[in-house]
Amino acid sequence: MLPQDTATDAVTLTTTKHQEVFTFLRPTFDAHAYPGLGAQLGGPNSAAYADYTPEAALPGQPLERAESVVAFHMLPYVRPSVLYVFGSESHYTACEPTADKVESTGVGIGGSGGAAKGRVAEVTVQGVGHLIPMEAVDETAEVSVKWLGDEMAAWREKEIVERSEWAYIPDEQKRTISDQYLEALRGETKSGAAPISKL
Repeated sequence: MLPQDTATDAVTLTTTKHQEVFTFLRPTFDAHAYPGLGAQLGGPNSAAYADYTPEAALPGQPLERAESVVAFHMLPYVRPSVLYVFGSESHYTACEPTADKVESTGVGIGGSGGAAKGRVAEVTVQGVGHLIPMEAVDETAEVSVKWLGDEMAAWREKEIVERSEWAYIPDEQKRTISDQYLEALRGETKSGAAPISKL
């Protein structure tokens, strides 16, 4: 459990390596051995069964973490722009496709518009594994700065346009709801169409 080094200056973390492994993978032995266990325990909301996610579990792999599945399902709703930096030698890159992450990000309701709108990009750093920033510090910094530079340039351009348009709006209008907004709120239209349902 502790390092074998007996040197006087040897140090170790208070958290044991066993506890650290447990943060990466939680056991679902019983759920795999007994498929009907969930119903016996009161369903998937049972505290003893809550961490078992069939979608996250791999055949013959009675260890899992549900958070990655939850995070993947939330990708379509990401609003900010995203740069994915993958390592070519990462076991995640080798075992799992990267395209599904890129294609899913920002494409849902309230999302950024995704890669099709230029809001999601990806870069693969060659010759490194999963800990990309620690293995390729310079290259990670270069691709990040390049992407951030492009993002900042686009933001400044939009900011100039917005400030220019805002400058011509009278102060009173800046503080009040527009007539068009009120018409829409009341369900009124200039075309004389039927009022919008409030249900």
